Amino acid sequence: MYQKSSHYLVVTDDKGYDSSEDNHVLVREELYAFSVIPARYRHVPIWKTHGRYRKQIKHGYSKLLYNQRNKKG
Repeated sequence: MYQKSSHYLVVTDDKGYDSSEDNHVLVREELYAFSVIPARYRHVPIWKTHGRYRKQIKHGYSKLLYNQRNKKG
């Protein structure tokens, strides 16, 4: 779980956490951070993807930020 008093700038997760829009909403609207959770299924077109934040990620995300997801600090 997360602590609300912590200050996050970017939250990166694996594709497995892209199961719903809820994870993006939690990060962006409650933690006020930027979520980098790539789409689980790349072959699904953007117009069939549900959720505002999931569609934004489908348009593109920073591969550099995503590749830094295993580093702490």
